[in-house]
Amino acid sequence: MKTQILTMLLLCVISNFLFAQESRLLLETNASDGIGRNQLDLINTSDSDRSASVQRFITGTTTNQVESGFRNFPFSYTGVDDYGGYFSISNNASGIIFRNETSNGDFRFLIGGFPILTNQKMILDRDGNLGVGAIDPASRLQVKGGDIYLEDVGTGVIMKSPNGTCWRMTVNDSGNPVFTELMSCP
Repeated sequence: MKTQILTMLLLCVISNFLFAQESRLLLETNASDGIGRNQLDLINTSDSDRSASVQRFITGTTTNQVESGFRNFPFSYTGVDDYGGYFSISNNASGIIFRNETSNGDFRFLIGGFPILTNQKMILDRDGNLGVGAIDPASRLQVKGGDIYLEDVGTGVIMKSPNGTCWRMTVNDSGNPVFTELMSCP
């Protein structure tokens, strides 16, 4: 197997010299990230406005094939409307699972880079608490520094009372809360 791989690599190198084509794909090992850490960089040097960095993973045959991938689109991208400047995670299967292998891990959503304290917009913590604007949510849902806006007053907030009855709270045109008992809880 090693011999086959080495032979293929040698043929690739020789064919590159023979045909003198410029590579559009660069794999740079031990590339510095600018702050003292090394990483593997995969660089697409294409300059087209339809060029993107795409890593696709395909498994199975035509009858049982699944594809997933990461796609990074430059701001100038015109291949698909409104994709310019976005990073995409996609698949053609049942959905996407985000999994942390440790029991004390969080999912943090940052906009603007680091530090976490100023750029974290949302967190799903290890206890299942969701914080929007809150760094360390203290309850199942904590919103800090903003309103919760419910646009359709035909729906509302459903609460379960201690006796097991569910109530929907809406608001009338005077701003008064209206409670409606539900036949069953969701």
